[in-house]
Amino acid sequence: MFKINTTTVPGENIHIVGNIPELGSWDVNQSTEAMHNPNYPVWFLPVSVPAGTTIQFKFLRKNGGSTTWEGGANRSFTVPADTQGSTDTPVYTWQP
Repeated sequence: MFKINTTTVPGENIHIVGNIPELGSWDVNQSTEAMHNPNYPVWFLPVSVPAGTTIQFKFLRKNGGSTTWEGGANRSFTVPADTQGSTDTPVYTWQP
């Protein structure tokens, strides 16, 4: 499960894009669905990704036709090879 702590303005949603097909292969138009935020400002989204894979990704803010990439370097997360069920990322903080 991907998690990020970030504030938004009305109409904005947080999405994930990355280097694997499940995260859109770096294509903003193929990024994940909007993340959920019942514990705002923490957003989360369960995404099935291949076990034993190191993925690169970034969070996006989408508001209508506007997309803002978070700053900084690409994020990296290695999915354990022996996972039984789900694995959570840390709760990230938006990189300006």
